[in-house]
Amino acid sequence: MLCDTLKDGVPLSDIYLESFKDLLSMLSKQTGIKVEYLTYKQFQELPFVRQILITILNREEEFKPIIAPSEDHLRVRFPCPKCRFEEKGGETTTIKKIDNSHLFLESECFQHGKHQILLAPENKDFVDINTPLRNVIKRSTFYRRSEGKKWFRCDGRRWRLGFDGRICCF
Repeated sequence: MLCDTLKDGVPLSDIYLESFKDLLSMLSKQTGIKVEYLTYKQFQELPFVRQILITILNREEEFKPIIAPSEDHLRVRFPCPKCRFEEKGGETTTIKKIDNSHLFLESECFQHGKHQILLAPENKDFVDINTPLRNVIKRSTFYRRSEGKKWFRCDGRRWRLGFDGRICCF
């Protein structure tokens, strides 16, 4: 991930985000619209976002044909706590249901072996998901947050205009 790739000791995500911040700051000054920045790490920590992910994972068999039609699993992954290795395809991730709001995710690092995290609305363990699954969750979140208000979302190359007078960047 760009946050784990350093250039002169600075994460590439921080370097690249500066141009987005400059652009959105300029637009904010010209329009009077407030800017809200959320990194993916911050976004995935939101209780509502985590609950949507848990709901989807609890109903994985229903969502696989829609979100991952050519694969046998949804791409959910998380980094090794020792070296930050993260298996991109999520093939080594297993999901163990505790209840409707809590799951254990287990994965395997090629160097350090198995590790697990708790996925719950109230915790902050980092969980990474691939783009199709992330887009379903983002759209659900924005539908919930918009409720007739204006908003604008910047998502990499994708931008969204919304309804609460804020520019949101993920």
